[in-house]
Amino acid sequence: MDPLDFKTNDELTQFFRCNKTVISGIEHPDTLFRQLRDHNLIPEDKYKKLMKMRCKQRKVKGVYEVLEWLETTCPENISHFWKCVFKDHILQQYPILRLLRDKLLSESSTSSGKLPEKKGTMEAGGGKGVKRKITGDGNKAENLEDAESSEEEQTGLLSKAAPMRKEKLGTSRCSSSFKKSKTEEIRICPIQQNILSVVCGDKKGSLYRDKLAKGEKCIKADERWFYPFDFEEYAGEKSSRNWKTSIRYQDTTLLKLIQDGHLTCGKFKQCCSPSIARPELKNQAEVSTSGSKSKRQRKEAGESPAGGAEAHDRGDGEEYVSHFAGNRLPVTCGSARGILHKDRFVSGLQGKCIRMEDKWVTPVDFLKENPTSRNSKWMSRILCSGKPLSDLLEKRVLNFHPLQCQCSLCTNQDQALREQDNDDDCFVCDVPGRLLCCDQCPRAFHFECHLPAVTGEAADYSNKWICTYCVLKNTQGWRHPCEMTLQVALESPISARLLDCQYLLLCLYKEDKEKVLKGDPQHLASNYTKVIKEPMWLDKIAEKLQNKSYSTVGQFFSDVQLMFRNCASLSQGNYYVELATKLTSLFDEEFRKVFFIHR
Repeated sequence: MDPLDFKTNDELTQFFRCNKTVISGIEHPDTLFRQLRDHNLIPEDKYKKLMKMRCKQRKVKGVYEVLEWLETTCPENISHFWKCVFKDHILQQYPILRLLRDKLLSESSTSSGKLPEKKGTMEAGGGKGVKRKITGDGNKAENLEDAESSEEEQTGLLSKAAPMRKEKLGTSRCSSSFKKSKTEEIRICPIQQNILSVVCGDKKGSLYRDKLAKGEKCIKADERWFYPFDFEEYAGEKSSRNWKTSIRYQDTTLLKLIQDGHLTCGKFKQCCSPSIARPELKNQAEVSTSGSKSKRQRKEAGESPAGGAEAHDRGDGEEYVSHFAGNRLPVTCGSARGILHKDRFVSGLQGKCIRMEDKWVTPVDFLKENPTSRNSKWMSRILCSGKPLSDLLEKRVLNFHPLQCQCSLCTNQDQALREQDNDDDCFVCDVPGRLLCCDQCPRAFHFECHLPAVTGEAADYSNKWICTYCVLKNTQGWRHPCEMTLQVALESPISARLLDCQYLLLCLYKEDKEKVLKGDPQHLASNYTKVIKEPMWLDKIAEKLQNKSYSTVGQFFSDVQLMFRNCASLSQGNYYVELATKLTSLFDEEFRKVFFIHR
């Protein structure tokens, strides 16, 4: 019997009412509401209206209104609602719902079941209630301001305990019978460990929560201890002047963690930050001082036009340029990271030259990816190996295109701008050529590099095409939502997991940059056939996968492991051993991800 069957309808409705705000704050609720639509819990028109919303705040409000409509018009479906959202594949994608389920099942079933009187109910006339116009099909047409007022009245104190768009579950004030134990508190809070991995600019460190609470040096980076404001300066982010927003844990600022009660910040014993013994920062200060002089002042002082301290910091021009040799340069702007392609650089506003994980952006747009940026000076805010792009421009590492330039990067034609949204080189082999671009991500592929190989109608550029990476990302949540053991995964039929195996092979092809394991490896050593009894390589595995030579995932898995063992046995302590170790680690990690393997 379903555990929810032991709950009365009043208890389920009460719990629904108390947690509407929490559910409305769920990130990316599309899959959840497809589930509700498919189970006839919400009508098609409301589902389509919700899916059309692009603004995050509007979508949060729209989700709340749909939940409110469900409670008001179909209270008899509340039990069915909870059973629907507590399905395994939904819980897998939305951990917050798993917490709600645990909270609901642990709540005492001896509660009175009496629902608190709901505020802001519909009234026919005036008064404090919100006036609503009821259409023929039961849909409510509300004024936006009235809806906001209604939302505040209905949630009451709950909105303070569990604000919208936050996945933090506070103690519900609508149900006095629920009391969290210490164990439940730890499970609800996602970051209870003492040491947190934090990042600021291009520097990474470890934040010790207990030391932060005492006001001591609490961040350890590069074998040194820092106060938070010193770490901010060490990372080159002193201009932001607020370490609580420039230092982040994953994608969350320390300010938000402090506000939500996850971190406690004590009073620091040291009120002002001393100068840090870091040559780059010291030289930057000298550059700044020198840079404040005009050219005339420098000339009168006998300095070079570029400034003596500045020239000393940057060293010889040729040596400086050689340090930034190569077409691709890693860049950062606060917590934002990307790869700058020098051959795509035009200016701040033109030329999408910075490749982020999921898109190409201009330098100005890259600056906007950092939520802590307070100015529009992209040349000084975007850093490459600790140096601002203004330095690279001055040293001719980067060059602006002239205003009269008519190249494809400088044009504003729609076709040329669309072409900048995809990679110039194959995502797998990193070589240019005749490429097919994915219509959902920036990746591009040679027809033969992609798995499955692109042929037939898919090879027609006029047809829309999506790569294996995006297909897997789009479908992984519902194709195989449940966790499994390694043994169960290996026994799975290959026909059901073909996409996952193709994705794993693509990861190996891309990581093997020297193409050591791509083709027949007999050329790697003169005595290869004497040492290796059963050769195996990536192209052979891909061919067997395409020809349906495997019947189970385990057979595919065995061939991949055989290839790794062969590579490692060529010689001890050389490149091949390191390659085998790296690819084995990558394959194991990705295999556990796509098959949801228990750790």
